[in-house]
Amino acid sequence: MLKTLMLTAAFGFVATAAFAGPTLSNHGTVTTVAKQPFTGGFYHVHVPKGGSVIFDSIGSGGYNCCSGWTISGPDSPIGEQIWAADQITPTSSGSVTEIEAGVGFVTGTNSTQLAIYADKKGVPGKMLWSGDVDNLPEFGSTSTTTVNAKVKGVKIKANKPFWVAVQTDSNSSNTWNAWNQSETTNAPLAENTGSGWTNYGSTTAGGVTILGKLKK
Repeated sequence: MLKTLMLTAAFGFVATAAFAGPTLSNHGTVTTVAKQPFTGGFYHVHVPKGGSVIFDSIGSGGYNCCSGWTISGPDSPIGEQIWAADQITPTSSGSVTEIEAGVGFVTGTNSTQLAIYADKKGVPGKMLWSGDVDNLPEFGSTSTTTVNAKVKGVKIKANKPFWVAVQTDSNSSNTWNAWNQSETTNAPLAENTGSGWTNYGSTTAGGVTILGKLKK
């Protein structure tokens, strides 16, 4: 069980007046940093012609700049794997074409992995797709910047849930990131600390926009 920690420049995080260092809380599952006045703004997702928004927990006002679900690899300063996933239940059938997520970098390798899983009895089951994204913004510095990845080969069915996860892989085993929390949306949340996924019920969603092509 993780204790609440304050980590500063010793782990490569620049300690300044704006960034006093991230704090781990709720047994390590949440990463927070002091909120600053310059982190606001408006978020606008570009929906390609013929595309649709399948799910959006970011909204026009952006995500929470300074509170996020902890994402870490086993070799990170946190010392264990922590992954998080939101359960999404689409209202129409179709396919996923893109994921845009608010993920902030704390320390380690500036990279993370986005993934889509099929649902298996209320937790993530078979992984359907994954993609690495790099150059994450520094956690706490923005409420609107997203990382994005194109998705191929993932079909969805109306009223059949699937999961979108932020996690680490062999390229980011030493990484500590934070999946910025939504300011507007709750969703079922699952976490995986190395021994499988556990569903913790409906809570604050991670900030993510899912785009796709839906059947009419």
